[in-house]
Amino acid sequence: MPVSSRTPLLRSLSLLCVSLSLLPTAQAACLGMELFAHRGAPGHPENSRSAVEAAVRGSWEGAEIDVQTLADGGLAVHHDALTTRTTSIKGRAVRQLPSEAWREVRLRDRDGKLTGETAPFLRDLLPAVQRSGKVLNVEIKEEHRNCQTAEAVVGELLGQLPSGQWTISATEFDHLKCVRKLDAQAYLGAVATDKVSIALSDKRTASRAHLLKSPDISPKVLSQLQREVGKPVGLHVDIYSLRANPNLFADAAHIGMPVFTYSLRGDREHAQDLRRLLRERGLLPTGAIIDGDPASFCAQVAG
Repeated sequence: MPVSSRTPLLRSLSLLCVSLSLLPTAQAACLGMELFAHRGAPGHPENSRSAVEAAVRGSWEGAEIDVQTLADGGLAVHHDALTTRTTSIKGRAVRQLPSEAWREVRLRDRDGKLTGETAPFLRDLLPAVQRSGKVLNVEIKEEHRNCQTAEAVVGELLGQLPSGQWTISATEFDHLKCVRKLDAQAYLGAVATDKVSIALSDKRTASRAHLLKSPDISPKVLSQLQREVGKPVGLHVDIYSLRANPNLFADAAHIGMPVFTYSLRGDREHAQDLRRLLRERGLLPTGAIIDGDPASFCAQVAG
């Protein structure tokens, strides 16, 4: 639909929301947002081959996964530092396991029930993504020690996926700097963690959440990120950080920086906050990383 034929609200969105031009046209278009399946599609073990395959077959723009290195340098798809919550092995650090042991690990579903599906390596997920034409967002989930992890991840991605079909994100910005040295054009996402949201997501720490503060994401911080990592770079923020920084969308749009949102507390709260911002300011993020179905999430945002 031509911009000139849109309603005033949608015209304002098209002008104020940053578009991530490196990604293909969103099949999961939601008021201009691009929606990614958080750790793969629901109904499957998180960060599993089946979850990613379902996501790239579905109406999401693509899938977001987590990757960390094993003891011998293998690239395991896994979120937590320890294996207990989502696998058949209890209390082991992922980075201390060799690839041979990782091949034998079985995954738990999202209710904690053990399944017959084995834990994947990054390379296991790439053929399905390549065939789909969708996008894989790989978040590096480990402390930055050197550029070896970034080099290994980029090497595997470049070996099977064309440019524009993969992105890399990380909380450790040094990982992004390493990637930028290897690929000047890749979209990179800086993940801003929020201590308040993390505390509220765990009943053991929720009572102390009021003592914590969300990060201050000023225009200076955004400019520094863009300068140090290099374009194209975006910011991936928890919905609680967005509440604490109400001018973030406008500040990011001013320098051409994409913003993606996520929530550790589920899609309902995530969608409610975006709906409020849409009504009050006529603004939405470039995209969102969601836990559930795109159509349901979009309907909640639209109200």
